[in-house]
Amino acid sequence: MDLIKVISSTSTSSRRRRSRGSSGLVGGAAVSVASGRIGSETRMVAGSVVGGSLRAQPARWRAGRARLVATQRILLVVAAALIRCDGEQPLVLLAQRPSGKSMAGQWEFPGGKVELGESPEEALARELREELAIEILPSALTPLTFASMKNRNKVHLLMPLFVAVDRWVGEVRGAEGQEIRWVNAVELADWPMPIADQVLVPAVKQALLRAQAVLVRRREQAVLNDGEDGVDAAGDSGSASHGDTGPIRATPP
Repeated sequence: MDLIKVISSTSTSSRRRRSRGSSGLVGGAAVSVASGRIGSETRMVAGSVVGGSLRAQPARWRAGRARLVATQRILLVVAAALIRCDGEQPLVLLAQRPSGKSMAGQWEFPGGKVELGESPEEALARELREELAIEILPSALTPLTFASMKNRNKVHLLMPLFVAVDRWVGEVRGAEGQEIRWVNAVELADWPMPIADQVLVPAVKQALLRAQAVLVRRREQAVLNDGEDGVDAAGDSGSASHGDTGPIRATPP
């Protein structure tokens, strides 16, 4: 009987030691998340490490995985496709990266980093004010597409692109001394760009083509309206609303 008690006691103590060791590791990881010692972008990943499939892995492996997750970074950058429709065809703005910066001389869609406490739209409105001396409401920026990739510093770049068609106030200029160009859909692929901007080009081309289609419809309707006004001497038909007269959309309704 005494031997049975000793064996039972030893087994129970061993289980308690294993339990304390496991919970201590898991608890430590949970404290790391709560105290903010790892980036906010890894909180959900770290939570899955603590609460899910990794619990049964060796303690050393779990600790190494937690350190790996803590070192991952996501860089959030926003960009704008500013489209103007005051000419024969829609044009989109490109800005040249100045000398002294990485990828100097290449052309990109204007924008920049999202600062702490900003929404992507607020950050982009600020960047456009600083870089191009224009004012635009965050609500005038419509999400179009995004790029997601690792950059040269092994930081994961996430870059949403917003589109705005004639929705800003002020004359666009390179407020920081950078060169700018207005280009059409055909020319867009001919400009040397960073890879992240190249990924965005197909969606921007589609936005330009949609804007072009609206311009064509408006011109055709204007011709019809002029003809009707000529026939109707009283001019009553000129007061009617015809066709697509709302703001030009570069994204599907």
